[in-house]
Amino acid sequence: MQEQIQGVKSCKAVEDLILNNSKPECNVSICQNYCLEGNCTVNAEGKPTCSCETGYTGERCEVNACVKHCLHNGACCLDERDELVCECTAGYEGERCEVAVTHAGDCAVNSTQQVLKDLRSEVKQVFKEELKRILQLLSDKLDRDEANC
Repeated sequence: MQEQIQGVKSCKAVEDLILNNSKPECNVSICQNYCLEGNCTVNAEGKPTCSCETGYTGERCEVNACVKHCLHNGACCLDERDELVCECTAGYEGERCEVAVTHAGDCAVNSTQQVLKDLRSEVKQVFKEELKRILQLLSDKLDRDEANC
């Protein structure tokens, strides 16, 4: 079993092959080049399994966890607890650089905020007027109903 894990680095001697009229034969470890970024062991069924290096995942440790983790060209690295951390480019923040940073002086932001403020004010005014109208209609109906009694 240890030979399977470490591999045999030599083939049968050439003289042996000629004398025994056999074909060249090399024993290669089942683990050789199996795990791309990790250590290989052979399980009870004789199949290779990988124990991945920090920051790698996948059956053969072929997936770098940092790839596509940080958004908007943020740089990915591992912290002292081996957790993924993003260093965001200018204009972005958040755990994965997913939040666009806006500044109070930004005209587009101020303009949008002003539009929303104006819209809220207008909706409140329309709602108040409509509520007053409905209340007046109800009051008028009550007055008529009382007059008919």
